[in-house]
Amino acid sequence: MVKGERLLILKRCLKTMPTMLLMLLLVMIMVMVTIVMKILQALRNHMDL
Repeated sequence: MVKGERLLILKRCLKTMPTMLLMLLLVMIMVMVTIVMKILQALRNHMDL
């Protein structure tokens, strides 16, 4: 009984893991893009001055 339950939980975790990783990747990309945009904006302001 316990072993079966553990296997079920493991299978569920394995199923959800890829989606979780994809979500984390998306968040990382979003943060990176925002940081790059801010840096570019700062550089533009510096160049204008």
